[in-house]
Amino acid sequence: MAETFLERAVAAAEVGDDQAARRWAARALDARPGPALRARILVHQAYHVAVTTSVEEGMALLDEVAADPAVDDALRGRVEINRGLLLQRSGDRAARRAFDRALELVPAEEEDTRCTVHLNRGVVAMEARDLVGARADFEAALALARRTGSDLATAMASANLAYCLMLAGDLPAALRGLEAVAPVLGALSPVLAAKCLANRAEVLLAAGLLVEAADDLEQAAATFGRHRNSYEQAEAEHQLARVRLALGEDAAARRLARRAARRFDSRGLLARGAGSRCLALQAQLAAGSRPAAVAREATGTAAWFDEQGLRHEARRARLLAAEAHLAARDPGGAASAAGDAAEPRPRDGVVERLRVRRVRAALADAAGRPGDVDRERRTAVRDLQRQVGLLGSLELRSAIAVHAQEIAQVAVGRALAQGDPRRVLDWAETTRALSSRTAAVTPPRDPEESAWLQQLRQARAEERERAAGGTGAVAELERRLRHRAWQREGAGGARDAGVRPVPVARLADGLAGAGGAMLAVLAHRGTLLAVVLGDGRPRLATLGPVVRAVEDARAVRADLDLLAVRGTPAVIADVARRSLASGLARLSAQLLAPVMGLDPARPLLVAPTAVLSLVPWGMLKGLRGRTVTVSATGTSWLRGRPGEWFSRGAGVEAVLGPGLDHGDAELDAVSRAWGGATLTRRADAAAAREAAARADVLHVAAHGVHEPQSPLFSHLRMADGPLFGHELHDLPRLPSHVVLSACELGCAETRAGDERLGMTAALLQAGVGSVVAGVARVEDGVSAQVAAAHHRGLAAGLAPARALAEALAGLPDGSPPAPFVCFGSGW
Repeated sequence: MAETFLERAVAAAEVGDDQAARRWAARALDARPGPALRARILVHQAYHVAVTTSVEEGMALLDEVAADPAVDDALRGRVEINRGLLLQRSGDRAARRAFDRALELVPAEEEDTRCTVHLNRGVVAMEARDLVGARADFEAALALARRTGSDLATAMASANLAYCLMLAGDLPAALRGLEAVAPVLGALSPVLAAKCLANRAEVLLAAGLLVEAADDLEQAAATFGRHRNSYEQAEAEHQLARVRLALGEDAAARRLARRAARRFDSRGLLARGAGSRCLALQAQLAAGSRPAAVAREATGTAAWFDEQGLRHEARRARLLAAEAHLAARDPGGAASAAGDAAEPRPRDGVVERLRVRRVRAALADAAGRPGDVDRERRTAVRDLQRQVGLLGSLELRSAIAVHAQEIAQVAVGRALAQGDPRRVLDWAETTRALSSRTAAVTPPRDPEESAWLQQLRQARAEERERAAGGTGAVAELERRLRHRAWQREGAGGARDAGVRPVPVARLADGLAGAGGAMLAVLAHRGTLLAVVLGDGRPRLATLGPVVRAVEDARAVRADLDLLAVRGTPAVIADVARRSLASGLARLSAQLLAPVMGLDPARPLLVAPTAVLSLVPWGMLKGLRGRTVTVSATGTSWLRGRPGEWFSRGAGVEAVLGPGLDHGDAELDAVSRAWGGATLTRRADAAAAREAAARADVLHVAAHGVHEPQSPLFSHLRMADGPLFGHELHDLPRLPSHVVLSACELGCAETRAGDERLGMTAALLQAGVGSVVAGVARVEDGVSAQVAAAHHRGLAAGLAPARALAEALAGLPDGSPPAPFVCFGSGW
């Protein structure tokens, strides 16, 4: 009977249910087994006692078995395996020696047991940032798991190899590996499924996908709690605290870290608890609370870690102490606390490398070495540029820029203190350029991904016919497609020139050569700043609170949406028109004061902070009728300018979606403007993609939907359902200019890091030179009028932004609003 109970305990342990495993092992001991079987049960029970009660009790059981001279080498090997596991969970590097002894004792024929040893020794090496040793162990475990036919061990080894890839900086490969093993582990138990979520969350944190990482960790922590797995729950809460801290939620981060520390301490896992308390101190420092006290506690914790031989943890604590001393205006204490902890190390992950560079820059600043300050910050950004180059996903490229924000904010603050607008603009360009590069060639979608896209198109179409809200099927398909996109690799780091901003002097020369000027708008500590370039020396201006401009832009968007709806009662429409005029006047007064003295005949490049993505710039007083293009950076505008604009020989394609009253007339007008164009009426998504691959100029007359909650799935409505912007990335070529009429697809959502996501952003990053789109809903009739006039201007050789300005200026008085904006390299 005892043997049966032990088998059940082992089965429970394999799926991560430590409470059940302990209960079955206790029943096995109660069944009065013989000495040899009792020793085996005690070895098993020791681990689960340690996890559910305390490490000391678990170690005592292992010592009892080890002291028995009758125990054979094979069982002594199992004692060392569990000893190593408990030491590893305690943060004790002696765990590696225990696993070394286990490999010496466990017979070669016990391949499943040796596989377990390699798996766990690899984890110890990985925590010590010995990635070479970790990979060797995980590969050995993988080979043994495949020989023994263990799906669980195969999946665990593969997951650990994926985690190694994350630490080495290859985030797409790490996500691919974790996604591949998730179904195997998830099918075995909810606890293993939760471990997959927690591991993926760490990769998402490194990638800057903070909200998604928080969602995964919330779900994982809840699952561990339901299954009373306090160790894994504490680990998930610790990681969630890191995410909350990155999101700026200092109080929540501190609460979570303290809770994790209490859980660890209650199990005797003192090193883990100390690490969580350090994280709570980091959150306290971020909130600006008692930096001198944080410095003292962090210094003491670092000394304790050193005594335990935990060098990696000690280094983190010393960096925290240095940061706290700096916040307390004690540069001498900061330099002393940092010591060699502030030296870059090749094994550091991307987040650690950036933290080290931030500390080094701050130390140099405190010591009065401005050259070193700039060098450290630019080295940090170059490191991020290399990371961005490895990413093939627009969403990941946009998200990872969050890691540069603290560096950029400090650098901009220093430039402001020095009154140096050139440096302010240089840092704005540097950080925004991280994700506003032209995407590398994307490999064709795999058959499974193509099938998901078609299913999503059909589900969206059915949803629209039923006038239903979002369905679970739609959300699941979007989730799959997002996760698959995250796994795409980029072109290869620093060789990707698109992420390198051009020098401000070169940008000024480019503006001067085109006869234009630039208005860069950026947000700094809640205030909007403007830099004007192209009229002598760069000029700097303060524009007022960010929140005021954002609120006015949202109010303007709401008024525009209302006025685009036919049949709106006259009284309501009149109120909306007055509200719109007032909102536009307020935005004009706040945002345009620095450029009102410029010659209105000069074209203007606006490079706004992403939170102003809803502003209809061409409708603002002072910009009506003026040539204006909007670009995330001056760099992308300059690099995207063609050698010449279009002529009547250009390849023009126009496609029509369903439901537009003036759609056929609009396509005919486009064709007349060019003296002939290829027209596709009632086009489905495939036809629209084919047209995009052929065209120099693509006109899409179709309703479009901006999806605020899922901006990557903003889409155009074609005959068979939606066409998503990211579907164009894998085309062999793309148009130079795209017109999106009758839709709101100039909108974009803002991610942490001042980055944009949406249809227009996707097109520009895919390689389209310029896009004309609405930033709010547009009435069908006025959309058709603007489109026809815009194409006449293009065919006459005008730049896209100039053609749009003339088209808008030519609308009759009293026409419905036309909130079209030219994005990209429009002049």
